[in-house]
Amino acid sequence: MKGCGVVVVVLLMIVGIALGDGTFEMCRNCDKTVEVQYEVFGNTTICFSAQVEAPGYLSIAFNLPSAKPGNVMANADYYVALFEPVNKTDAVLLATVEDMWGQDIAGGGPPTPDVFLGGMENAFYPPVSSYQVDGASAIAFCRPLKTRDEFDHDIILGQELFLMVAYGQSNALNYHGPNRDFRLVNFTSPTAPDGPPEPPRDLDRDRRRGWHAGLMSIAFAILMPWGAFIAKYMKSYWWWFPLHIAMQMLAVAFSVAAFVMIVLYVPKEISFTFWHSYVGLAALILAWITPILGVLAHFMWNPEREGTPIFPDRLHWYTARLTILLGFVSIGLGLDYLQKNTLIYPFGILCVLYLGGYGAIEVARMVYGDSVNDDPKDMNDYEIINSDEERVVKPKANAD
Repeated sequence: MKGCGVVVVVLLMIVGIALGDGTFEMCRNCDKTVEVQYEVFGNTTICFSAQVEAPGYLSIAFNLPSAKPGNVMANADYYVALFEPVNKTDAVLLATVEDMWGQDIAGGGPPTPDVFLGGMENAFYPPVSSYQVDGASAIAFCRPLKTRDEFDHDIILGQELFLMVAYGQSNALNYHGPNRDFRLVNFTSPTAPDGPPEPPRDLDRDRRRGWHAGLMSIAFAILMPWGAFIAKYMKSYWWWFPLHIAMQMLAVAFSVAAFVMIVLYVPKEISFTFWHSYVGLAALILAWITPILGVLAHFMWNPEREGTPIFPDRLHWYTARLTILLGFVSIGLGLDYLQKNTLIYPFGILCVLYLGGYGAIEVARMVYGDSVNDDPKDMNDYEIINSDEERVVKPKANAD
């Protein structure tokens, strides 16, 4: 155990995390005691380390002071290290600390990874964080004091919080038996203002998320609304139809590319487990159905008809509007999921501008009359040209 602890301290000192704000010896009534250390950095980050002479998983957890001592591990915020060899010949087992939530603890189940519940992975690590060797285990990780994640407990300096430890006799996440302990801890102010290393960034993940968000925003917030605007208000111009088709098909291509990109990135375990994914998928399906209805409306259009039929014309209009609406909702949910607060407000302003502009145009049409209606058949002062190829209308020569 001494060798294991010495190696952990040396590693933490190498990466600039010499923990010293708090040191505890916990689990005195367990098979083995657990040594826990923590330090707060810059009022934003807290780092922990723990060591135990046991050959199984090791976890640190937090819960609110209001938690019942008899069931203190229910709805707790867990950070668990499950160790495994890099290859079969390795004597040292390594682990990545995983951020979990104890939603099923009361029923006897293990904690659940935050990302499976729609939360975020908020643990990050020194270059060498957690390992197991010679029957001893060590864990080290850092996390923000406040994560804005519903499946984490914020650590507020100067306020008490339950600190818990638990370890197993194997690396299967099963019941730990009596090998657990908890105590109320008042985490103190930082003594190291410079802070630990920044959490490592997954650049490939960031790029995929950026491309996904960018392509979806262009498709649903720019191309589709303006393509619909052209179809609704620009029918008196010959170019409205080809431009409408080009913009909407480009929007569909962008949305499909963005969808494939994010599906290949997101683990299968958390695919379609949060509202952004549900609403986004619905918008994508409607984005395919809408142009199909538009094609049917184009080829089934009859200049002699008495009015606009529900199928496929009006259904095409309504699915298009619903697609755009769901697209905007999905973008908002995506920004909220990623906690992009700096982008939520500009996006809200864009929504207000779109709604305000559309409302102003509709009020003007009611007050001053329509220049071009949705259906050319309803217009007495317009004539149809190129009816075999395009739905284009222009004023009659004798119209007032």
